Amino acid sequence: NKHDRVIYSITFLAGFSFLVYEVSWNRYLSLILGTTVIASTIVLMAFMTGFGFGALYLGKKANKTKKQGKFLAFLLTAIGITSLLNFLFIGGILTSVHKIFDNFTTANYALFVLIFVLLTVPAFFMGGIIPIVSRLVIKENSDVPKKMGTIYASETFGSTFGGLATGFIFLGTFGQKETIYVAVVINFLIAIYMFFTKKFGNFTVNENKNSAKIHGNSEKSSRIAIISTLIFGFAILALQVLWIRVFKTYFTNTSYSFTLITAFSILGIAIGSWSYRNNNAKIKSNDIAMIKTIGLLTLLTIIGFFVLLYLPEILLKPLRNTLESSFLRLIIVPVIASFIVVLPPAVVSGFAFPLACNMYSNGAENISKNVGKILTYNTIGSVAGPAFATFLLIPLLGSAKSILFVVFVLLAIMWYLSKQIICDKK
Repeated sequence: NKHDRVIYSITFLAGFSFLVYEVSWNRYLSLILGTTVIASTIVLMAFMTGFGFGALYLGKKANKTKKQGKFLAFLLTAIGITSLLNFLFIGGILTSVHKIFDNFTTANYALFVLIFVLLTVPAFFMGGIIPIVSRLVIKENSDVPKKMGTIYASETFGSTFGGLATGFIFLGTFGQKETIYVAVVINFLIAIYMFFTKKFGNFTVNENKNSAKIHGNSEKSSRIAIISTLIFGFAILALQVLWIRVFKTYFTNTSYSFTLITAFSILGIAIGSWSYRNNNAKIKSNDIAMIKTIGLLTLLTIIGFFVLLYLPEILLKPLRNTLESSFLRLIIVPVIASFIVVLPPAVVSGFAFPLACNMYSNGAENISKNVGKILTYNTIGSVAGPAFATFLLIPLLGSAKSILFVVFVLLAIMWYLSKQIICDKK
C-alpha cells in the first residue's frame, strides 16, 4: 500500500545517507592517519559497534513507543546532528592529541580510540532505523518474512547507491565537507517530513485471530538464527577487510577499492534480501535453509579466493593492452573483480538476515525488539570480523591464508549446526 511504499522510500534514503557518511569518513581518516587499511577498520568497527548497541537498545524502545513516526524523526535528526558535530570536531582533535602526547605512537592510539568513540555515536542512532521501520510496516504475523526482506533490501539498496555516489561523484565534485552536508540535509528533510505528517503517528499490531501465525520458531531455531547471523557478520566484514588488502596489491587507488568493495557488499546484501522476500514461501525448513546458506557462502568464498589468487591471469593479462586507460585500470577492472569475488557471498548474506529474523521472531507483536536483537548479534560479528582480520589474521597469516581461515570457521560452524539438527531428530 501507499503507506508502506513511503516508508520503504524513507528507508532507502536513510540507507543512502549512512553510506555517504561511511565512505566519507574512510576517505577523511585515510588522509589523516595515512593508512587505508587502519582507517577502513576503524570506520567499519565504529559503525558496526554503534549500530549493534543502537539496534539492541533502540529496538526495545521502538517496540514500546506509540509514536513511531516521531521516533523515526528523532533518530534521523540525531544522526544528522552528531555526524555534523563529528566532522567539525575531529580535525581539531588531531592537532590537540599530538600536542598532549609527545610519543607519536601513543598519540596515534589515543586518536584511534577518540575517533572510534565519536563515530559510534551517530551509528548508535542508525541502529534504531530498521527496528522502528519494521514496527511501522509489519502489523500481522504473516507480514514478517516478506516485509522484513523488503525493509532490509530498501535500506541496503539505498546504501549501495550512497556508497557509489560518494566514492565516484560527491567527494570529487563537492569535497569532503559538502558531501557530509548532503547526508545531513537528507536526514533533516526526512525527519521534518516524518515529524509533521500525522498519518505516520500511531500504529498498532493487528491482533486479528485470523492473522497468520509463525510456526516452528523453537529454541533450537532461535539458537541457529543467533549463531548464523553472528558468523555471517564476522565472515562478510572480515572478508571485506581482506578483499581491500588484496585489491590494494592489484589496484593502486585504495579509495576506489574501498568504495567498490563496500558498495558491492551492500548491493549483494540487498539482492539477497529481495530474493528472500520473493522466495521465503518455498522454504520448507528454516533451519536447514540457514545451514545451506552457510555452505553456499563457504563455497563462494573458496571460489573468490582462487579468483583473487589467479587474478592476473584471469583479468589483468587479457586486458593488458587496455590498461593504459586510467578509467579501465582504476574502475572497470576493479568493478569486474568485485562483481566476481565480492557480490556472490554478499547475496547469500543478504538472504540470511531476514531468514534469521523470521526464525527468531514469534510474530509482529515484538518485531522491533526481535529484529534489534538479530541486528545486535550480526553487528557483534561485524565488529569482531574486521578487528580479527586486521590485527591478528593479516599479521600472522597474510591475506590469502586469512581468507582460508575464514573458510575453516564457516565449515566448523556449518558442521556444528548440522550436528545439532541431527541430534534433535534422533
